[in-house]
Amino acid sequence: VELDVAALGPLRVRVDGEELAPDRWVYAKPRELLVYLLLHPRGGTRDQIGTALWPDASRSNVKNSFHVTLHHLRKALGHPEWVVTEADRYRLAPGLRRAFDGDEFEARAREALRGDPDPGAGGITALRAALALYRGELLEGDPAGRWIDDHRDRLRRLEVRLILALGTALEPDRPEEAADLYHRLALREELDEEVHRRLMAAWDRAGNRVAALRHYERV
Repeated sequence: VELDVAALGPLRVRVDGEELAPDRWVYAKPRELLVYLLLHPRGGTRDQIGTALWPDASRSNVKNSFHVTLHHLRKALGHPEWVVTEADRYRLAPGLRRAFDGDEFEARAREALRGDPDPGAGGITALRAALALYRGELLEGDPAGRWIDDHRDRLRRLEVRLILALGTALEPDRPEEAADLYHRLALREELDEEVHRRLMAAWDRAGNRVAALRHYERV
């Protein structure tokens, strides 16, 4: 792998096995451009990318900002040839050996969720392994345009489905672990009634009726 990008949670980028220092980026937009290109394998025109990254800027400002940002991205990576132009579209070079945790998480999550509803030890391991890849929100802590919202939502929904599937698998024999999963999710998804219902049921199954009753009274 020449380019290894972990963008779930705070961005980490490794080039030829070496992690790039934060000061290599100068500012946030080159990082956002890199993630945009990873999420759009076919790339985009300057106007498409500009509309996404600078939605409120004038056409002339977008043109200047795009080329400055592209320059800084190529400089940060140390390989200008990794971002190519083909038929007026900018994209990552097709032959570039790259790894992107967003793609890996999505693929492994969907594979784990296609498994048996009563997955057994192997399925539980697959669910845990997929869930472990989700370190946090896509490009967490970086300012980004509204274009990223749909991608963040899609991956976050997958994470929730994994948590619920893993909790379901754990409930019969390990209800305490299931309750712990649901509790952490309930703190974040305060309006999700299903999560609260599952949490109370898991606590009750684990014999912790006091916790179940207290949670019921709170919600």
